[in-house]
Amino acid sequence: MAGYSMTFKRFSVFRNYKCRFFSKVSVVREEYDNPRIDILSKLINVARLEGSEFETSLDEESIIECLRGMTNVPVPKSKYPFLSYSNFPRSKFLPPMPKSESKEELVQFVDKLTTFQYPKPRIPQISRLIHESVSAHPEFFPKESYLKIVYFYNYHSNLKLCFDILNTMIQRTDLKQDIEFHNVIISDTFKPSNMKKVIERLESLEHRGMKANTNTWYHGFTRMKNSDPKIQLIEMMQELNIPLYPILHLLKPLAGYFTPEKLNKLFEKEGVSIERDTLTSPLFNILATSYLRHNQISELWDLIEGTPQLRPFMNTGLYVTFIEHFLSNNQLGFAFAFTQYVQSKFGLRVSKILISMIVNKHLPNCSYFENWISIVRILYPKAIRDSSIFLNTKTLSNLQDYATLYRFDNNFESVSRKDKEIKRMIDKSLVWKDKPIFSLSENAKSFIDCAKMVGQPI
Repeated sequence: MAGYSMTFKRFSVFRNYKCRFFSKVSVVREEYDNPRIDILSKLINVARLEGSEFETSLDEESIIECLRGMTNVPVPKSKYPFLSYSNFPRSKFLPPMPKSESKEELVQFVDKLTTFQYPKPRIPQISRLIHESVSAHPEFFPKESYLKIVYFYNYHSNLKLCFDILNTMIQRTDLKQDIEFHNVIISDTFKPSNMKKVIERLESLEHRGMKANTNTWYHGFTRMKNSDPKIQLIEMMQELNIPLYPILHLLKPLAGYFTPEKLNKLFEKEGVSIERDTLTSPLFNILATSYLRHNQISELWDLIEGTPQLRPFMNTGLYVTFIEHFLSNNQLGFAFAFTQYVQSKFGLRVSKILISMIVNKHLPNCSYFENWISIVRILYPKAIRDSSIFLNTKTLSNLQDYATLYRFDNNFESVSRKDKEIKRMIDKSLVWKDKPIFSLSENAKSFIDCAKMVGQPI
């Protein structure tokens, strides 16, 4: 399909809903080899559009307009990797101090400081170490290292050191502050930040004629908080032939807006598939979320158990995704049974995670059921006695508020004979021996009775 004009526009179905519209911008392209994928699920889009999830703030609109104004076709591909904090590996320990002040050792040391997720209390120390290293030998560090450093300071909202490093770089090296540095400065931050500053920077860049590259769009995407502008940017990037692979890991909040078939198509278009051995655990987790949001849990489970390459993806992260689905649908019986099943069949050790999720999130907010207090007394004492089980500081007061509202006894540590019997029934009856059965009515009568006892509706 050659020589046709494609217009940036909003989905036409938005016209009667809450979203604002933007001026249309025509982009003439001589070739378009990869037609965009219609990403919205036709199964749920109308219902979603009627909710507040499809809203766009004025700040988000302004960022999108700036990106439009800064963009030429074809969009230049950045020479540097897209930096995303959520993709950085975690580490409890800082790298060892360099044994010497050689260029190689200092650069490696600072790169490790800027590309791992360290515990929050260590951030001030890391900030100081980076600043001291760069100030001592600014000429040692290549452009990519400076980009990582600026990204680190910006992400942690330390703008003073961020711009101090930039000034040092400009004054004491041959490097200049080009679009790559502006990209990492407009990127998302750990703390809520002033969007006006981001917009002012983009408007200034547009006024100066500085053009966006692929990383400008990726970092702009991280600034979108609402679903609608995220989807709009994905549409625009597809129309501009900007690869989406660098931001695929950020699509989990949007998984419900894709059918599994469409998400698979998008993954394949970006070179991600089981056959190519390019499907990662985090990306499969996003695909699994799409299956769950579209009530295709049985199909998802058949896929996992029937595909040997996918079985390793049944890990803690995917387990949490399943449990979140069960609890959000008031399926506490399934949550207990699924935990027992994956511990038995996949060797996971996740019972403490289940306790934490039920006690912190489910029990303070679930619908009323008669045996609520028994579940609290079975699980809450375990949580307070085991330091490895995460317990939110507000959980106790939230549970007490629930107990007061529904006139339960708020003594959560006094276990009665009834509580012990309910625990015995959960351990005995909420069990899937051969495979999970995700339709309650198709389970054994003892399973159904016990699930109802813990508040799961038919």
